[in-house]
Amino acid sequence: MNDTLPTHITPPSVDAYPFITAKFLATNIAIEHLGDTVWPSDTDDADFESAHFNSPGKIKIAQSGTLAGMHDSTFVGLFSILKLSYHNFTAITSKSDLSKLAARDYDLYTGEKFRADQLEAYVLYSLTVDVNIHWGQLANLYNAASPGQQQSISDYLKYFKNRSLVDLMSIPAPSFTIPDVIERRFLSKLESGQTYCFSDLKQTWMREDLFHNEFVIKSVLQDGRLGLVGSAPTLPIAIAKASLFAQTISPEREYIAIRMSVGGQRLAFAKIAAIKGHKSAVKLVWSISSVGDYCTMQRISVRGDSMKEAFAETLLDVEKELGLQWYKAQKLEDELGL
Repeated sequence: MNDTLPTHITPPSVDAYPFITAKFLATNIAIEHLGDTVWPSDTDDADFESAHFNSPGKIKIAQSGTLAGMHDSTFVGLFSILKLSYHNFTAITSKSDLSKLAARDYDLYTGEKFRADQLEAYVLYSLTVDVNIHWGQLANLYNAASPGQQQSISDYLKYFKNRSLVDLMSIPAPSFTIPDVIERRFLSKLESGQTYCFSDLKQTWMREDLFHNEFVIKSVLQDGRLGLVGSAPTLPIAIAKASLFAQTISPEREYIAIRMSVGGQRLAFAKIAAIKGHKSAVKLVWSISSVGDYCTMQRISVRGDSMKEAFAETLLDVEKELGLQWYKAQKLEDELGL
């Protein structure tokens, strides 16, 4: 972990948020554009928990001291971003909330000796954080804090989450060269210091980072491992990123498929197949018949087509702009019964 703290952290691109979150939550998903990184691993986190959070009485000064040194305002700011909750229903928004929760749970640990600050640190570790973290807001909170409170923010991640703030914020978004006709501008507005974008898909205003990461693309290897390829605000951009990624795949790596989800729901699936006559190239073979079978979000196209029809038409349009004919050839072969 990188322990050297900068005075300023550049807020990451919203396209990088899913990758930062994947590493923060240890989702055990490889980040494709960075390679098969092993940091962090489930084993690392299990060892970390066993060493530091086995019981309230085992809490060390690094953990209890971090909490004690964090100002109330920093606590409120940090956890309004991470959105702490107890068993996913009780929101913890202040140090007072945490103290009350720890006091309520005090009798659960009878027979063990510990201090109140140790119990509070133990409870803080056990709380659930939100999966939709606005990493730009965290960077802004850090940049506005005093050096001492910057240390507290960094120490929370280090001593409670086994993560490095600097390492997390340094994770970049993947680079995709998408034609301008596909990568379009979006209607946005600034409200209470936060940017919102209008979603044609949901017909509502969405927080900018959530909007840009509505669609998620993952790779699948033969052994079942998943890789995070990218995210997108619209179906055309999602298909474009999946197609561009497929063009970078080496046949030596045992990829078998691409998965696409929208709003956390499975939308589409494509097999990764070799291109006849090209030993070093693969293509995507989308299963149009199964598009949307596990998805309740119906507004995929404004043209009024069914979800399957809209996906197929969008796929043709995007591949044309990318100079590809994968689906066009697939469709012709299906019609000819080849």
